[in-house]
Amino acid sequence: MGAAYHAPASAQTAFLSGRGVSRQLAATHFRPGLVGADFRAFLPDFVISGLKAALRRFDQQIRGYGSSEANLVAVESRTSSPVRVLRDDRTAQAEGIAGLHLAGEGPGYAGGIMSAALDGQRVAHLLLETHEQRVRPRDLFGS
Repeated sequence: MGAAYHAPASAQTAFLSGRGVSRQLAATHFRPGLVGADFRAFLPDFVISGLKAALRRFDQQIRGYGSSEANLVAVESRTSSPVRVLRDDRTAQAEGIAGLHLAGEGPGYAGGIMSAALDGQRVAHLLLETHEQRVRPRDLFGS
């Protein structure tokens, strides 16, 4: 499983029926590729049952979502910083280091591109609120 950097995957229909390893996966653009896997080998039962319930519910809301042409690709792992640098919740400044504002994956406040973007946006808003009397947008971007 996962050999040659291929991601473990299951046909959605095989996953929902509990058939185990998918011998036949739908065509994919995922590179370098997929390899059939039984998700029960690496996900706990509560995750498996939660995913099944969510997929079935979603298929009720969007007909065809549970198509036999859908692959489930696993497992996204946390690849961000293994440590978390502490920051003040109100200012996003590093504890004990005034002026050092922490955001995103590096200091441990995000685990992927979307959470990093949202955390960066949050910190940017905190910076603007903190410095609004001293910094005006036209000072940053011109008139």
